[in-house]
Amino acid sequence: MEPSKLCAELKPALKRVFPTAAKVILHAKMTTYGIEDHLYAYDHLDRPLLPLRPLEMPELQDALREKYGGGYVMIQAA
Repeated sequence: MEPSKLCAELKPALKRVFPTAAKVILHAKMTTYGIEDHLYAYDHLDRPLLPLRPLEMPELQDALREKYGGGYVMIQAA
């Protein structure tokens, strides 16, 4: 699976939440309550990152989902 490039308009939002992110994975999972989006970020060494500003994550998830679609999406941030 070839990762998509992060568009320039979403780069500032991503850098606010995950300043050192090199790769972002947006994964939609089916649960008993419906579909839930999960956002994972990794640095250049593929170490998982915690969000610096967790309250801004839902807005970032919505923007990424709107731009790149549903399912399993890998986005190259660096």
